[in-house]
Amino acid sequence: MTCEIYFQVNEEIKINPEEVGPLSYIAGYVLQSLYKKSKNSPHWNSPRSLELQGLLKSVKLEDTEQDEYIHSLSRGGLWAPTENIKGIAESAEISFRRHLLNSKAVTSSIPVDKIVDEILMQPVVLSLWENIIVSLDFDVSSECNKLALENFVKLYVRVRSFSHPKDIVSQ
Repeated sequence: MTCEIYFQVNEEIKINPEEVGPLSYIAGYVLQSLYKKSKNSPHWNSPRSLELQGLLKSVKLEDTEQDEYIHSLSRGGLWAPTENIKGIAESAEISFRRHLLNSKAVTSSIPVDKIVDEILMQPVVLSLWENIIVSLDFDVSSECNKLALENFVKLYVRVRSFSHPKDIVSQ
C-alpha cells in the first residue's frame, strides 16, 4: 500500500462546500420521487398515503430561491429540501463514501442494505429526523415516521450507487 492510499483511507471524509449544492439537488430529487410515488399509487387518498404526502411536503422549501443551487437549475419543478433533510443527506453521503473507501469491490457490488442500516443507526440522523417530526403541525404515526426515513435513506443510497460508477469514469 502506498502512502497516498493510506492517507486517503485514514483521512476524515468531509463534504466540500462545492458539493453542498449537488447534494441538495439529490436530496430534493429523492423527496420528489417519494412524493410522486405516493401520489401516483392506487391508494393515493388513503390516510396513510396522505400522511406520507404531508410529511414529504413539510421537508420541502416552498421557495426554491432559498437554495441557490436548485434555484439556478430549476424551471419550476425541482424540490429544495430543508436544512434537516440536507443534514441527513450529508450524513448518508459521508457513510456512503466511507464504506466505499474501505471496500475492495467498489464498482462491482455496493451493499446498499448494509450502508442503509449503518445510516439509520446514526444518532445525528435520528436527531435530525426527530427535529422534522417535532416541527410538524400534524401527528404522524410511528409506522409512517419510520418508513419515511427508511425510504428516504434507501432511495438516496440507491441513487448514489447508480451515479458512483459515472463519477469514477469521469475522474
